[in-house]
Amino acid sequence: MLGFSLPVLLKKYYLEVANGGFGPGLGVIRLEGGYRSDLGNLVESYQALQRDGEFLKQEWPVGMLPFCEWGCTVYSCVDSLHSEYPVYHCESLKLQKVELTLQRLSRTLARWDASPGFELR
Repeated sequence: MLGFSLPVLLKKYYLEVANGGFGPGLGVIRLEGGYRSDLGNLVESYQALQRDGEFLKQEWPVGMLPFCEWGCTVYSCVDSLHSEYPVYHCESLKLQKVELTLQRLSRTLARWDASPGFELR
């Protein structure tokens, strides 16, 4: 469906915490069923960004997976093809690395776990 594997840690969260619906903003996007982002479930969101990139003549990077929605077409995305899984901020198809230092998926999820607002929806 995606053409690449989910990062191991993200997969672990889906299996051991919940099928999305947790975390900051509007939450981590579910695989299937339940909370859907404005673009759909995880696979549909990725595919929509691939299509929108073609429409806007901006190529959406292969493996750049939107996994958390903040609202108003703002997403946290992980580069699923990079071994360190850097996390990017995406707003209206414009990707920016989170912070000036490399933000890894493990650090992002750990920070969310420790925050007072962490909750299951």
